[in-house]
Amino acid sequence: MVRLLLEDVTLLQQQEVITAQVRFKGGATETITVAVSRGRRHSPQLLALLDQLLEDYTDAGVAEQLNHRGWRTFNGKPFDAKQVLSLRRDHQLKNHGTRLRERGLLTADEAASAYGVCRETIMAYAEGVQYATKSFLSGRCGGQTWGVIPRHKRSRRSGEGKSRPDTPPTRRGSRSKVI
Repeated sequence: MVRLLLEDVTLLQQQEVITAQVRFKGGATETITVAVSRGRRHSPQLLALLDQLLEDYTDAGVAEQLNHRGWRTFNGKPFDAKQVLSLRRDHQLKNHGTRLRERGLLTADEAASAYGVCRETIMAYAEGVQYATKSFLSGRCGGQTWGVIPRHKRSRRSGEGKSRPDTPPTRRGSRSKVI
């Protein structure tokens, strides 16, 4: 039915607008200009905050912080980890685990390999006095790993880092006691 009314339609796409020039069978013309939709865009402030929060929080933690600060999704709902993950991927932001590894922290498996001990020894040792630890979630399955911070990178608050020898963890089954 439209073919009976229209003779020709020309579309011109420019940077910010699309123009349609319509010529009807009777000779009349019409020009329609429409702004190019960029879809749903998040504010630069939200993206900057998201990038900043990813330094200290996992996707779930970032969602909690955004909600606490009053940010909402386009639908007016609170953020959740899936939405933060989607935003992070859409804007090529690194996840929390990658950022921790770039700071020099190791997973429990990497630390175990470096010291030549099993993962459980590292986990037990990390809970002790010799090393401060920071927990973070990594991987798609969300398995828990630990970043082990060597003594020379720890803060000196609350007596951490007093003059104890910086010894590696003992092997499994060893009778020596880790202080």
